[in-house]
Amino acid sequence: MPRKIKVWGLILLMVVNLNLLFSAKKTVTTEIKSQPSGVTFIITGTNYDSLSYVTPKRLNLRPGNNYTLIFTKPGYKTKTINHVAGSGRIFVELTKIGSSNTPSSPKTVTTKFTSTPSGATFVINGTNYNNLSYSTPKSLNLRPNHQYQIVFSYPGYQSQVINHTAGSGRVHADLAPDNPTLTINSNIKKAKVFINGQKFGKTPYSIQLSKGTYKIQVTHPGYTDFVTRIELTENQSIFAKLKEMNNLTLILPKGASVWINGEKQKVNFDKKQNTGKFTFYAPHGDSGATVKVRIHGLVVEEYLKFNNQVLSLGLSFK
Repeated sequence: MPRKIKVWGLILLMVVNLNLLFSAKKTVTTEIKSQPSGVTFIITGTNYDSLSYVTPKRLNLRPGNNYTLIFTKPGYKTKTINHVAGSGRIFVELTKIGSSNTPSSPKTVTTKFTSTPSGATFVINGTNYNNLSYSTPKSLNLRPNHQYQIVFSYPGYQSQVINHTAGSGRVHADLAPDNPTLTINSNIKKAKVFINGQKFGKTPYSIQLSKGTYKIQVTHPGYTDFVTRIELTENQSIFAKLKEMNNLTLILPKGASVWINGEKQKVNFDKKQNTGKFTFYAPHGDSGATVKVRIHGLVVEEYLKFNNQVLSLGLSFK
């Protein structure tokens, strides 16, 4: 019995030793590359004691073990890395002596200058440019981050000034037409102003318009319309002299209705008044019209002159 135990013990010991031997020989192939290629490197770690190689190279390393690699090449900065075997390949990028990994800023930046309308003249002031004149479209080389002032001009358009930081994009000027100013006034304040049939405001009134032909109309209740047509090429002033229309003023008792040439007129009495004073204007600017008034069954109808007179209603107008 003791003999059998001794034999089994020897067998178990051999198995353990074989496993340890197998583990000791297990390695991982690691690829080592560099930019540029042909870099000399020294590796220190398990099974490697300051051994020297040249990239590209494949080495068998012990998984999980730490290795230190020092890469050198004439004209380049030395680089040291620490690597855990089994964590992947090794790649290093060396930097030339006297250079930086940060890209250098360009000395100039090309900037495009455009405008609407095209062909505008512009004067630029700033680094390397001192009141130099060009025409759009144009591309110029400017110093990045430097400040420039550009003045655009074009005949018939307002000048435009743009402050620009080089490198922030193109420069575009949208020039506004240098439109003439039309000023309209009248002998009646706050008369309505119409331009080409569209209401714009009340007198006195000023507006900038593009050059061209315009129909101007000025109106006010009780006055004949002022109408004219102009050719606007430069600043221009118009005075609209409105003429009072022929009218007739009637003093009417409350509840009266009025017709002029058969057309009923709007008459609104104040609730607190027994009589009202109303002014009517001759249709189409005529000098007279047929006026009919009805009140409580009484009807008075006469042809009256619209000559700015004031009449009271009785059995007749007087």
